[in-house]
Amino acid sequence: MKLHRLGSGSARLNSSLFRCRWWRPVGQDMSSLSQAQRHQASDFIVRHLLVKRFIMRGGASLWAAVVLVACNVHLHRPGRGAAGVQVLRFQEDRVATTRTKAWYKGKVDPSRQLASVTLCGRFYLFTLHGWATFFSLMNEENLNGILEADVWVERVRPVFARNWNFQLLKKNLWMSRWHHLCFTYDHQQHLISTYVDGRLNNHQNYEVDKTMSGNGAVLGQGLEAQRSFSGDLTQVNVWDRPLTSEEIHRLAECEDDQQGNYISWNEGWMLQDVTSYEMTLADICHDCTKEHWAEPNDLKQEGVWMINDTSVRDAIIWAPKEPNGLQYENCAVTIPYAVADVDCKTNLKCVTCPFTEPVRFSFLGTCESELRNVYFTAFQLDKEELMFMGYGAYHIKRLNDTWAWINVVTNKTIAFLLESVPDFPMGRRWWQLKQPVCEQKDGDRRLLLSPCPSGYFTCNDATCIPLPHRCDLKYDCGDNSDEEECELVSFPEGYQKHLPPRSVDSEEAALSIMLTVIVESLAVKTIDSVMEVSYQLMLTWRDNRLLYQDLKVDSTLNVLPLVTVIRLWTPQVEFINTIKSEHTLMDGDTLMRVDRRATSIGMKPTAPAEVELFSGKDNTLTVGRKYGTVYMCDLDLSLYPFDVQVCFMHLRISSSTRYFLLFDPEASIVNNSANRLLVEYEVQPLTLIHGGEGQFSEVKVKVPLTRRYGYAILNIYLPTLVLLIVSYVTLFIRPAVFDVRMMSALTVQLVIATLFSQVSASLPKTSYFKMVDVWLIFCIGITFLTIIFHVVVDLVVHRQADPGGSRMWVVPINKGKLGSGIMDAKPSLAGWDVLGQRVVLATKVTVPAVFLVFNICYWGYILG
Repeated sequence: MKLHRLGSGSARLNSSLFRCRWWRPVGQDMSSLSQAQRHQASDFIVRHLLVKRFIMRGGASLWAAVVLVACNVHLHRPGRGAAGVQVLRFQEDRVATTRTKAWYKGKVDPSRQLASVTLCGRFYLFTLHGWATFFSLMNEENLNGILEADVWVERVRPVFARNWNFQLLKKNLWMSRWHHLCFTYDHQQHLISTYVDGRLNNHQNYEVDKTMSGNGAVLGQGLEAQRSFSGDLTQVNVWDRPLTSEEIHRLAECEDDQQGNYISWNEGWMLQDVTSYEMTLADICHDCTKEHWAEPNDLKQEGVWMINDTSVRDAIIWAPKEPNGLQYENCAVTIPYAVADVDCKTNLKCVTCPFTEPVRFSFLGTCESELRNVYFTAFQLDKEELMFMGYGAYHIKRLNDTWAWINVVTNKTIAFLLESVPDFPMGRRWWQLKQPVCEQKDGDRRLLLSPCPSGYFTCNDATCIPLPHRCDLKYDCGDNSDEEECELVSFPEGYQKHLPPRSVDSEEAALSIMLTVIVESLAVKTIDSVMEVSYQLMLTWRDNRLLYQDLKVDSTLNVLPLVTVIRLWTPQVEFINTIKSEHTLMDGDTLMRVDRRATSIGMKPTAPAEVELFSGKDNTLTVGRKYGTVYMCDLDLSLYPFDVQVCFMHLRISSSTRYFLLFDPEASIVNNSANRLLVEYEVQPLTLIHGGEGQFSEVKVKVPLTRRYGYAILNIYLPTLVLLIVSYVTLFIRPAVFDVRMMSALTVQLVIATLFSQVSASLPKTSYFKMVDVWLIFCIGITFLTIIFHVVVDLVVHRQADPGGSRMWVVPINKGKLGSGIMDAKPSLAGWDVLGQRVVLATKVTVPAVFLVFNICYWGYILG
């Protein structure tokens, strides 16, 4: 809420709600409140307006209005109303003792057994010594535990027949405020129900296996002083049945004063060191003053009542014969059902101001684990004297013009606020210690008095922002304090980075480390038998020695700086099958983050801020870095170019043995984001292979590679096949043209031999034949066979034509050209016999037969 015109200057109320009594209206103060706020008088009554001047950043002046709603948040005074219910006051001095108690005057029948029960009471806590037991049913054998009501700040505990059951509250209880509490147990449904201020807090299915009975009841005491009750108590009743939710609601809202049929409040109590007074139910449930200040005034012109220079006289419901103060009474107050004019100078009245919730202050950085020692409420007992009263033994108030943190039970000053601007304890301030705090004996310590509710972060100037906005890489506080001290890791005393953490499941088990490999690019060089891989390698583990602070759901906001990384233990992984000795690195390219996997375990008690803590055993650390590594591959090229290869990235934890560190076989993963189609291979899905019998835990990233044989088909098999066809076609050239037949076959063989040499040079040298070698050797062999056939055919044919050994061709004369005298130059094989024709035919049949048989065997072996 904002108050814009308080005297002079401006004011900002940052959720700060204080105890107050009176305010003297002068001029047009509060004139800038909205019309809706002016009509809230019947809903919210404020008893005082205290103005403090704050000097904020850059010397800018702000007026802070400190306001408190008087309804239900008040310091009540005994005997101020008409006769009503009896109220018992325990330990007004807030000193823990076992002497303050009240015994029940009525008769309690010990033979009366309670199977179902309801226990209700209304209390107003002054302080909590440890916890407060405000009612206890007893007998000769058991002084407590039969039927009991215990109260803390954040929880309550009903006790039924020595069955203790904590009930967490949806909203924490307040000090100095009336609360109505009811516990019911229904033995037929085996159901425990808790009601706070007339609303159901929770149900719990629980079977109480015994009935309850006693012969007396006592208020205000457990068995020790730390359990004693300090505050006001009234309307404590016990019924032998579970009350309905409607009945409990009427009791809480003061619409009914139903008395218990087992323990009745009106039966009376015998008091020991306890005072008593009466109070009306109206004052308990609706504690508002009858008169409070209204904004209209006629200061400028008598009889012209105005708000913000706007006449409102006709809109005011004046009491009979009002206004009647002439020029002496120029301010207005509300009285029941109407408005009257009063003297502005001598009347102190309340002002109205709407608030959704009263404010509870938290004093942080004190190492206090009990909420009663953390929570404070603001009160103004005397004019111009503001103080913060703790739920426990602590107060913060001015001593000799200096703010002091005091233990009112021991009457010792714990710390003084150092001089600051503004001179006010709210916000993050430096205090000078006079008593040990968080094991710090003396010196200056920074503490925080925060008005912010749960789930909010308090800036240095006491303004509030949502807790997730802290350390989110952008400024949200006006003083930029939300991006200060953003330490994510809290190191324990004696942390040693060379020692690995133990398993979170068992001290004897090895720590599981999750491996994540994301391959970004991959290349295989067949001639060098290596695989070049660019990849992200991430290791994830839990360190149960650590605590984390203010973790975000978005892990990118949980990245650790290098100065923190080098202080942490991190596993080292060695790359085994590399040319040089390589391993993971911790350098400027390394990125480490904390992954939030569980909810907060609480707040850090030593921090002067709202710092959420997260357990190291429930949340993980992840370190990652990009690597470019050349891994050696053991390639088996016997089926080249129809081979399938498998390369490995062989990784080993070298930080410690497998008895301490172990790759997690279930959580470790590998992903391939690289192009699956390489120049020579197609990459199949990658897998992880865990195992190894060595001393250290090892894992292999299996990289299956299938040869893309299209290149070999187009550049080796298809050309050689064409050459073989050419070689075979030479068998169909006329035997008489021996030179042509021979030269063609020799040329084919020379080309195939050259191709063989080129292919061999592009592949690793092996001691075994590759399938492409077999193919090329076969091609050379069959062309050689073709050449042999050419020689054989030539020999057989010409021996048949010239048995004597001289070569003579019979050239017939072309009769059609006889006159020209030109002879036909083409030789004739008219001298062939049947044998020569059969030899030629055999060569034509033998070559394809050999080719066919070879291919059946060749491709059958490859495909098989």
